Amino acid sequence: MIRIILVDDQKTVRESLRGWLEPVENFKIVATARDGHSAIEQIEILKPDIVLIDLEMPMLDGVETTAMICQKFIGVKVIVLSMHDGNEYVSRAIQAGASGYLLKNTPKEELIEAISLVNRGYSQFAPGVVNKIAESIPKSPSLAVQVSKNNSNLDSSRVIDLTNFSPSQQYRPRSKPRSKKFYLRIWLLSNLILWSISLAYMQFKKPTYTSKWAIALPSSNLSTSIDLPEVGQASSESGSPFNSDFADPRENYKYLVETDEVLKTSASKIKMSKKKFGAPKVKIIENTTLIQLQIKGDTPRLAQAKALALHSALEENLDRLREEESGGQNQNLEKTLAQTRQKLATARQKLADFQTRTRLSSEEQPSILANNIEQLRRQSSEVTAEKQKVTARSNQLLSNLGLSTSEATDALLLNSDPEFQEYLNNYSQASTKLIKLKAQYLDNHPSVIAQQAEKDDIETELYRRGESLLGRPVTQVALKMLNINSSNSSGSQRASLFQELISARAEQKGLENQTTELNKQITSLETKLATLTRFGSELEKLRRDVQLSEAVFSSSATRADLNKSQTSAAYPPMSLISRPSLPKESTSPNKKYIFLGSFFSSLLLTTGIWSLWWRDRNFYAPLFWENNGNHNNHKSLSDSNNIIQKILKNESDRDHEAWAELNRASKLARKTDLVLHNWNIPNLLLGRTIPTGTFARIFFGFISFLAVVESDGGNSSRSKNNYPFYCLVVGYWDGDDSNSSNCRTYRF
Repeated sequence: MIRIILVDDQKTVRESLRGWLEPVENFKIVATARDGHSAIEQIEILKPDIVLIDLEMPMLDGVETTAMICQKFIGVKVIVLSMHDGNEYVSRAIQAGASGYLLKNTPKEELIEAISLVNRGYSQFAPGVVNKIAESIPKSPSLAVQVSKNNSNLDSSRVIDLTNFSPSQQYRPRSKPRSKKFYLRIWLLSNLILWSISLAYMQFKKPTYTSKWAIALPSSNLSTSIDLPEVGQASSESGSPFNSDFADPRENYKYLVETDEVLKTSASKIKMSKKKFGAPKVKIIENTTLIQLQIKGDTPRLAQAKALALHSALEENLDRLREEESGGQNQNLEKTLAQTRQKLATARQKLADFQTRTRLSSEEQPSILANNIEQLRRQSSEVTAEKQKVTARSNQLLSNLGLSTSEATDALLLNSDPEFQEYLNNYSQASTKLIKLKAQYLDNHPSVIAQQAEKDDIETELYRRGESLLGRPVTQVALKMLNINSSNSSGSQRASLFQELISARAEQKGLENQTTELNKQITSLETKLATLTRFGSELEKLRRDVQLSEAVFSSSATRADLNKSQTSAAYPPMSLISRPSLPKESTSPNKKYIFLGSFFSSLLLTTGIWSLWWRDRNFYAPLFWENNGNHNNHKSLSDSNNIIQKILKNESDRDHEAWAELNRASKLARKTDLVLHNWNIPNLLLGRTIPTGTFARIFFGFISFLAVVESDGGNSSRSKNNYPFYCLVVGYWDGDDSNSSNCRTYRF
């Protein structure tokens, strides 16, 4: 894509050019400007390829703008698009650095083609402008060739300009080449030195011996997996060191072998300095896991000792690196383990505090409590049924005794009091004893009176105790009704009923207490169940936290234990495939390599010296000019410019005379064996279209060089005559790309 900026003070011209160029493929109008200042600002920002610019603009004209662009922005090519074709405008534009000069009446197709050619590095000028450029070029000593637009086969003028050439430089040619004996002596001396050095090296070089051994690195993966019951699985895996696509562990080992630390340790093992110990040669064998090592020594035993010391030092260094790596990993694992242990302790403490506060020990406790409540309710129902049964039996006994419920209660209360029963027994015994005494004695007998007094005292205490128990005075009739320990048969039966009643009432009381207690327990458990149910979800969450912390802690602890037994992935263990060898033959100096190197070096020296001799013989021959030919030679040379111009101007017909004249000049120049002392590639201004006519296909395909030669006849009298010569390669194309025989060289 060719990026173009249009610069013109007239908007109509800018828009017309935009309309022409924008639709063209690979053309892009990036900006337009109405004066030089804005154009330079746009160029600095947009960095275009081509700038189409007018000469006459306000403030900063086109010539000054072109000069500033060519000086400041390298790579930006400027084409002047002007209405003027005068010498002054053209020369100023060319001197400012314009790559092309076109008129505003240039057709659209030619303008597009000119932009493309200038972008490719050519210069482009309007047909009328080319002649003005040619007229301004000096005729001597440079060579100018102009092709005019004089037939229908040429679309526009082309100029090949060979200017700015100065033949005034003075050179000192060598008039006589060196002799063959000179180069032969150099050849003999250089080969003698070469072979002497080689033989001396083989003779005096102290032999060295090389001990070789090889190690291998594991390529398999190492993995360990452990199942933790009720926790999970803990695994540890150490990947193969060769799994990386961008790193080879053998390169690390190669670097370690060559480090100063390993070399110093190896040298100290055999009591040798590091410099004298030397450096090993390490080779990584491709497509394997092997590393081949070798080290040199002055003797076979010394070479083997060096190899063993180096291998031992490498293993020690690897062990140290593994310990450092393992220590760092263990430190990180211990830190992680401490963190997980702390988290586990915190989770357990939260669970314990929650269980203490809520008295909820497990998630099953609410269900167990609900089952207990159900069992208590069932038991309460059974006790209630039993109590009703006992109550019915008690009521039947009361009916049989003829007592009311309150009287039965009083009787049972009196009967259940030990003190009252004791008074009652004493009263019965005193009454029985009194009856016996009355049967023996009279009423006024002292024994009867004493017994009667004792009976009365006991009766008083009995009434008092009964009154304290019942809360009301007790009469003798009531005592007789409540007495359940009569000695007669009816009293015995009544006592039996009272015993049953007492048992029934006791059982009834027990069942009532049991029912009350069961109801209390049921109420308490129901309240507790409601509380536990409310805290059950939180307890489950805390237990999950504890289990998770336990799993993480167990996994970390297991991984820490496994890591202690695993090998390092960065420094895998190495296996000694072949032990350090005991060399039998020296490896240096190697006579075969020395002889081959000396032979090829001698061959190269021979070739080089022969090339120098051949170059001196063919390119540095002396110049001899015949006295009677100097003037003609000079005349032929001076007329060469006119000859070439005549050939190219008469391209429509074959000018055999001109070709013959040029050929004569060329042959005359070749006879002199000219010496080339200076090459100068001239500036080439080439037209857009190659001629298509038959003889118009003569074309300056290239200018190989412009040579200035000096002639010297070998004595000082002729060295002051210096003649300028030109050498030009001219060719014509006959349509066959493979035919290069039409390119001929002319020196004149």
